[in-house]
Amino acid sequence: LGKLEEGRVSAKLEAMEITEAIQEIVSEMQLLAKEGQQIKLDAPEKLIINCDKQVLRNVLYNILSNAIKFSPPEKPIEISI
Repeated sequence: LGKLEEGRVSAKLEAMEITEAIQEIVSEMQLLAKEGQQIKLDAPEKLIINCDKQVLRNVLYNILSNAIKFSPPEKPIEISI
């Protein structure tokens, strides 16, 4: 956000279906999860927002990779929209 506010980075906003985009990332990240660790997504079927798809992917990847790294394998990682 600081880079956006300072004008060093520009966002390429576009309408996108957020649930589908997050599900794609969850599917990719599930491959990196510890054995037995589940990532659960609780989201509406269809939710359209304006965002920069690449920034969203980067943020979610970072959050999920941290959750996988620091969560015990027996506890599911839950994402709720």
